[in-house]
Amino acid sequence: MKNLFKNFLKGCLVIVPAGVTVWLIWSFVEWVVDKLDNHLISWPLLVVGFLSVALIGDFASNAIGKRLFGLADWILTKLPIVNFLYTTLRDVLRALVGESAAFEKPVMVSLSSDPGAPRMLGFVTCDDLSDFGTKDHVAVYFPQSFNFAGNVLVFPRENVHPLEVEHGKFMSFLLSGGVVQGGGHVPTGKAS
Repeated sequence: MKNLFKNFLKGCLVIVPAGVTVWLIWSFVEWVVDKLDNHLISWPLLVVGFLSVALIGDFASNAIGKRLFGLADWILTKLPIVNFLYTTLRDVLRALVGESAAFEKPVMVSLSSDPGAPRMLGFVTCDDLSDFGTKDHVAVYFPQSFNFAGNVLVFPRENVHPLEVEHGKFMSFLLSGGVVQGGGHVPTGKAS
């Protein structure tokens, strides 16, 4: 009976996260479909929309597509107001899902020179802040646990310590509030 209960709990550990994830995605899609009125949008239209976006992504990666989308990018960056919205969204999406290395430098930051001082875990997002007159500082993003908001703080380079840990596991560790273990060790070096 004890093993049955343990196996049930192990099964819950496997099924519940996957089930809740599928349920949340399904609920979100259903909510979008309901809000857009079933007469205007249907499942086949959603599938066609998804495939269309995938085809556009494929086209954007070939030579002609790169030139065409490069021209569109240039035009959008020249328009007032649109420029701010477009470049912000573009850069955030590139950092999150693109080929950017924005979240690939996990670090531990000392909040003071005292060895017993608190430390924060984050990601170096910009190594060169010379445009802001702070040549010896780096920008560090601190995700907040359980959501995707966060803060960017600027620190002297010597207070930022790179971590030897896989960046995907590190992000999971931070976003879960430390519940999901990411591994790694406390570094001795400084941010590069």
